[in-house]
Amino acid sequence: MPVPGDLASAELDSDALERPTRNAAVARCIHAWRRAYNKKLAALDNDESDYPAERAGNEAYLRAMPSPAGYENVCDFIACVTYAAATGIVQPRKAEELLAAAKVALGALRWEARTSPKPKKKATA
Repeated sequence: MPVPGDLASAELDSDALERPTRNAAVARCIHAWRRAYNKKLAALDNDESDYPAERAGNEAYLRAMPSPAGYENVCDFIACVTYAAATGIVQPRKAEELLAAAKVALGALRWEARTSPKPKKKATA
C-alpha cells in the first residue's frame, strides 16, 4: 500500500513516512487516510487507477484533523497540516491556507489570554 501522497512527493523517503508518529492527532489522520484509501481501493476494478482511492484518503485525512480551537488542538492541527504537506496529501497552496488559519487561531488565543480577567489571589493569613 502506498504512503499517503507518495506519488506527489517522490523526493521524500517513503520509509521515513511509514514510521510511527509520536503525535496522536497525526496518527488518527493517517489511520483515517488508510481506512478510506483501502475501502475505495477495494471497490475499484483491478485495471483502474488508484487515484480515486488516494483522493478519498486525502479527504478523510482532512476531515479527521482536529479543529484549531484551544492551544493543544492548534498545535495538533499544525502537525497534521505539516505532515499532509510533506506527503502530498494537500497541495502547497492549501497547506498555506490551513497554516494561515492556525496563525489566526493562535492570535485569538493570545488576545483572549490578555483580555480575560485574572483570577484573584486568596489572601493568606
